[in-house]
Amino acid sequence: EGIYTGYQPPQTPALTPDQDLTMRRFASPLRLTLGTILALLAVTTIAETAITRHFELRRSVPDAEAVLEASPERIQLWFSQEPQTEGARIRLVDGAGDLVELGPTAAVPDTATSLRADVPAPLSSGAYTIHWRAMARDGHLVTGEIPFEVRSDVDSQR
Repeated sequence: EGIYTGYQPPQTPALTPDQDLTMRRFASPLRLTLGTILALLAVTTIAETAITRHFELRRSVPDAEAVLEASPERIQLWFSQEPQTEGARIRLVDGAGDLVELGPTAAVPDTATSLRADVPAPLSSGAYTIHWRAMARDGHLVTGEIPFEVRSDVDSQR
């Protein structure tokens, strides 16, 4: 009596067989439902990350931030996977924000992962931005911008 022997957690009363069975019936479906939801979320997140990571722009001509001595004859984009040509778009905007006429966006015959648009008229000196949109075969849409600059006179090009 009066001697402290350490912390003793309170004892919980034992469940009766009926209470134990009720708890198991309730807990099992709840655990199964929560486990299923968590598994689906994990799979969805992993799949979305993999798709996003795999369909991407790999390179472009002209390169981002390039300073060109002459107007490009075409704009070409290479992707990590084959893009759908339907819905793909390459547009060019000059430094004033005006749309520059390009040829149609098309697949490049010698490679399945590339799109291009011809530049029919030489570009004058100035800043330009390529605005592009491409879609993977699974429907994943990717967009981007590629700024570049031309530093030459139109008369001396091509």
